[in-house]
Formats: sequence, C-alpha cells, structure tokens
Amino acid sequence: AGLIVNLARAYHHVGRNDEAETWFHHAQDMLDKADPLNADILVGLGRIAKAERGDVQMALGHFSAAQTLYPSTPAYFDALVGRADCEAHLGAHQEAIDHFGQAVGYLLAQLPLRADRVERMTNIVRSHYDLHVDNQQHDQALDYLSLLVPLYPDQMPAPVLLDFAVSHERLARQRLEEADAWLNTKP
Repeated sequence: AGLIVNLARAYHHVGRNDEAETWFHHAQDMLDKADPLNADILVGLGRIAKAERGDVQMALGHFSAAQTLYPSTPAYFDALVGRADCEAHLGAHQEAIDHFGQAVGYLLAQLPLRADRVERMTNIVRSHYDLHVDNQQHDQALDYLSLLVPLYPDQMPAPVLLDFAVSHERLARQRLEEADAWLNTKP
C-alpha cells in the first residue's frame, strides 16, 4: 500500500489527478482503517478534491478526517493546513484561523523549523490575506497575516513586512474615513 500511495502522489504531482485518485482509493481499500497511512491518502484525496474539482466541501471532509483520526502521523500538519485553507475558502474564518494557529504551534514544536513547511504555510496564509485586502476587510486580513509572526522570530521576510505596512496604512485610512463620516452625521 505504501508504494501505491507513492505512485498516487507521483500522479498527483504531475497533474494526472484521475489516476492519482484511483490509486489512492486502491491503497485505501488495502488498508485497515487504523493504519496511519490512511492519513496520507486522505490528505491526497483532499488536495485532489480541492485542486481538480474545486470541491472545497469534499476536500474539507478529507482533511478533517485525516486531522482528527490520525493526529500522530506525519500527514497531520498537511491535514491541519488543508482543513484551515478549506474553512477559509468557505467563510469559516474563526475556525480557519484556529486551525492555522494549531499548524503554527505544530511547526514550532517540531524545531528546527522545516523551511518547506514554513514557506507553504506562508503562501497559503498570504493568499487568504490577499483575498481580504482585495475585499477591503483589513481587520480580517491582519488576523491572517499575524499568524505568520511566530514563524519568523529573527527576521520577517520583506514581502510579509510590506503586507503588514500596507494593511496598517489601509486600516488607518479606513478608520479615519469612518470617523469623518460619523463626525459629519453629528449636528
């Protein structure tokens, strides 16, 4: 089953998601439900559901199952991040922020930090930050961006620092406009 999961991952990596899904299901059929390899399968199926079909709800189901049923597996981090990403896309922002926060805590407990995981987490969180900035939801954007602070204890990457500066400026401008509008309604 382990080799079949690796084959499915390879198919997914090259964009042949139908074959990947078939092989993930084949491996799943071979395994007992308690086998921790199921976490890798669920994460793979979640990634395919989200990327290939755009079925965020189905992907959330796969990621949630992997995260809750297999918390002591290497796939736990990917399941947490996948779950949080799906929740954010579905508008469940508090749950998404909580799960992204758990993923950050998991990374910090696994010192030294793995650069690939930090980069993936940063990219996903910044994508949600960008969506909120585009929608003029600067408080929510900063909530997402603030998740990254513990991952960079020495020096924040320049693009993330720029995001913070731009968000604070836009938030201040928005608050000033709200205050002016409120003052203009007073006699």
